[in-house]
Amino acid sequence: MKTNRLSERAMLVRLSGHNYTGQKKDKMATHSTCVANQAKEDAISVIVNLLPPSELKPITSAWGRLYRKFNELTMPWMDGGLRILPAVMYMSFRDETQKLIVAYHEAVDGLVKRWPEIIKASPDRLGKLAANHTLPTAADLKNRFWIGQDILPVPEITDFRVDLADEEAEAIMADVARGIQSGVTKSTTELYARLSELVIDVAETMSQPDKKFRNTLITKLKKFCDMIPKYNITDNAELDKVRAEVMAKLAELDPEDLREIPNHRKKAGKDAKDILAKISDYM
Repeated sequence: MKTNRLSERAMLVRLSGHNYTGQKKDKMATHSTCVANQAKEDAISVIVNLLPPSELKPITSAWGRLYRKFNELTMPWMDGGLRILPAVMYMSFRDETQKLIVAYHEAVDGLVKRWPEIIKASPDRLGKLAANHTLPTAADLKNRFWIGQDILPVPEITDFRVDLADEEAEAIMADVARGIQSGVTKSTTELYARLSELVIDVAETMSQPDKKFRNTLITKLKKFCDMIPKYNITDNAELDKVRAEVMAKLAELDPEDLREIPNHRKKAGKDAKDILAKISDYM
């Protein structure tokens, strides 16, 4: 049975992590460079890459894929990295992010496996700079990469338990309510923003009669529209109305018809612009 309680329809999630950069400031090289250029000590900082940046690329790429997917599957809630996830999306969220977390750890393991060779090559690579810097051990290196995911409940206004005067308790409840409403507003605005970006692509493409486009111009829009009801956790009527109009006028269109029938393309462009005007009223 569908519930109206936000705490039962969604949860808060946060992604955190740390990646070893392998970069260190070299004080001696900084000093000598400043002296050679007759510059003040705070004018230049010499940063040394203790290992080739290419060695870290598989890890940073894996982190980037996880970060993008995490943001794609969630909506903003509050500052501090907290984002909101509909309860009905949790299993999909868990499965998709877990695969990317595994890939991240595999990339880290690959670097750890290559670490003895990197350490061995370091003196030749760094030259005189090697005397001022020490690379971590393989065991310590692995601890410098980590990922964490927090799953938290959406707070209810009545969640706090304090012995206060009625006036103070009411003030706290009002602050909590404003915080929850602020999070809801951010989440809804993000939905409008993502929808707007997809509709803008359609509007701009359809306004250029000879511009080529892929079927994904329409299929991506339809896929997102199909997801909106799951993310519309407060049953925002305006959002649902805009979504229905996008589905009826744009998301169900046949890409081939848009390529071959000029009038269909022209109408789709006009409809997209009209819808964008409505979306802007709600953002």
